[in-house]
Amino acid sequence: MAPSTLPSASRCNGACREKLNSMDLLQYMAPVAVVLLVPATLMMEPDALGAAVELAREDPSFVWMLIGKSSLAYLLNLTNFLVTKHTSPLTLQVRPANHGALSAH
Repeated sequence: MAPSTLPSASRCNGACREKLNSMDLLQYMAPVAVVLLVPATLMMEPDALGAAVELAREDPSFVWMLIGKSSLAYLLNLTNFLVTKHTSPLTLQVRPANHGALSAH
């Protein structure tokens, strides 16, 4: 049996036996995503920040729409993690219509 197929408990000390739950995964992933995506967005779309500020000045509801869409994206990711935790990763591959329908808007 190759070492990569051994159970993780046999290869680690007590510190790595702790499992991460869905909220912890999102908590660790979100800062990394911000650090990587915000600079990339600002480089690829230099006028995006100015356009967002202008839209917010013209229509204050834009800020609420932005917060709402961000919250829905967060909840969608959390739901995906919870579905994977309680069933299997195959579940999200078998039912992609739900994911597409929720993330399309």
